[in-house]
This record gives sequence, C-alpha cells and structure tokens, in this order.
Amino acid sequence: MQRILLSLLLLLAVQALRGAENESALYLHEAGRDTVATTVQHQVMSRNVFAELFGPSFGVSLGFDSRFRPGSVLGYRVGLGVTSGSVDYSYNHEWRDLSFNGVSIPLEINAVLGSGKSKFEAGLGITAFVLRRDEWKVSGYWEWDDEGETISEPESSFWHGTRPNILGTINMAYRYQRETGFFMRVGLTAFIGAWSCSPIDGVMVLPCLSLGYTFKY
Repeated sequence: MQRILLSLLLLLAVQALRGAENESALYLHEAGRDTVATTVQHQVMSRNVFAELFGPSFGVSLGFDSRFRPGSVLGYRVGLGVTSGSVDYSYNHEWRDLSFNGVSIPLEINAVLGSGKSKFEAGLGITAFVLRRDEWKVSGYWEWDDEGETISEPESSFWHGTRPNILGTINMAYRYQRETGFFMRVGLTAFIGAWSCSPIDGVMVLPCLSLGYTFKY
C-alpha cells in the first residue's frame, strides 16, 4: 500500500512540474501614445490554515503554512496537535511495550513546486512532544539445567511518567491550492526516532490528510 501511495505522489509531482510556468504577466497600455507593453510579475503571498489527520503531528492537529516571501518556493509550517497510541518492540530476547498520549508541535521547512492549482510538496522537520508514557520492559529468558533447576529467568520493569519526546520527519504530498479558498493536502510522512526519546524506535510511515483554507497576504 505504501508503494502504491508513493507511486501516485510521484506521478502527481511530475504532472505539477510539467505544468510549471511563470506567473501571468499584465500588459498596460497608455492611451494617446504609442502602444507600450510592460510586464508585471504578479506575486501573491499565500498562507494556509488547516486541520490535519496524522501527518507530522502524529495525531490530529491544527496548522499554519506560509511561504517565506511572495513567489518563493520555500516556506514553513507550524502546528499544535494531540496524539495517543501504543507500540511494541521485540528483539534479541527483549520485549518492550509503550502506551502514550500527549500534545505535539510539528515544525517543518518545505518546498512547493508547480503552478496552477495542483502542486507537489516536500518537507523536512521535527515534531516535539510532551507525552505521558507507560513503558513495560521484559528482557532475558527462562533457562533450566539438566536437573530442572532454574538458571536464569526474565527480568521485567515498568516506568510511567511525563517527559519531552522528539521525532524527525520527512514529508511528501500532493497539494491542491488556489489563490484563495479551499486547500487540501494528501501525502505520506516518514517518522524517524529512537525509543529513549521518541514514541517509536526506527522508521514509521503514516498517511496524512489536510483540509483548510488559503488566503492572500
């Protein structure tokens, strides 16, 4: 499923890049003189407010997105969300289970490519969390000697508390955006983390869906 979604995103990116053009030019004519054409680059600073499911927030969030300056490909996004879930991990005679809930703050630098309403978006960022974590850890295994006496047994521990967490994010998405009005983003977000400071260990990929509104600045 992830390969199918990634292929669709790449196809949309190619279509957006093929349609890339400079902004429309306006030609001004002064009456009573020889016709003079002056090209004016029409640049609009687009800003978006949106609600998002999954994506960099790792849950449900509200966000704000803007370009750094009018006509710029590069921009940023910030948000505030809530998250909750559970994961388990098993490797080399060690088993861990984690349940968590809390708030998330996604921060991202992104690039938007393409003209018209259909665009391709790619971004890198971090998501900071304040999470309540309930962690259960079991390590080791049962072992007996020939006489049935126990040589070793698993050790278990439990920890719960609230502390900061962080994840790295890589985001790719199709973006539908007009100069003003309805805004939509559909894509995939890859999360990179370590168990000691994140709600995951390794890499996890989740879909994202954003719906919102674009306004001019």
